[in-house]
Amino acid sequence: MARTGAGRAARERDGPGRRHTAGRAAARRTGRSHRGGTTPPRPPPAPTRAGALYSAHGNTEARATFYFASPLLDLDRRDAARQQAILTEQFTGNGWESDRLLREMRHASDFYFDSVGQVRMDSWTRGRVALVGDAAYSPSSLSGMGTGLALVGAYVLAGELAAARGGHRVAFARYEEEMREYAAGCVKMGDGVAGFMVPGSRFMAGFLNRYYKIMPYLPGKNLMTSLARKTAENISLRDYGSLVKR
Repeated sequence: MARTGAGRAARERDGPGRRHTAGRAAARRTGRSHRGGTTPPRPPPAPTRAGALYSAHGNTEARATFYFASPLLDLDRRDAARQQAILTEQFTGNGWESDRLLREMRHASDFYFDSVGQVRMDSWTRGRVALVGDAAYSPSSLSGMGTGLALVGAYVLAGELAAARGGHRVAFARYEEEMREYAAGCVKMGDGVAGFMVPGSRFMAGFLNRYYKIMPYLPGKNLMTSLARKTAENISLRDYGSLVKR
């Protein structure tokens, strides 16, 4: 699969929703695992660039991701060759496993390229149509919140439709009321993560390199995990089964 969100982002900005770019672009590809099924750690952060390699499918696959700071790119979403050329320009000679992964990227069947963006909308419904998940409130791929947020949104929307006996006007209003604050918190989480994943300056990259080295020994080493969990759980879900007569 090859896709770029640059052209799509430009179109969405002209509609009722607003896609906010985080000034980052992302690419991912899958290859065979190596080193006996293990994968090397992610490289230290560098100014405006970051990469990672992780195992999948029982250590039979290795998935590489690359992020780099960039203005919104005007690319044809079908032009994987151009997308890969841009990635090569950004990461060639960057150390770590970058050069090897860039060579293998050419043979990946699931190469993916997109801008890192968020979707923010004043309303998620119109008439009898309701949006859910990334279409309504994408917190960005850096947030780690997208799947959970989408599942919660689908649960709330389905539950409100059932509780309203299919009355979509009442259900849609309740859906937005229940989800608005929670979705905003997840989107805000994505804003904060971008600066740590892809530092914008040499000073910040150096700071993060030192911080990651001593993080296991700090009292607040689990702070980011705790913040993510707190954000993910910051909603009280209604028991819609008790509201619907069977």
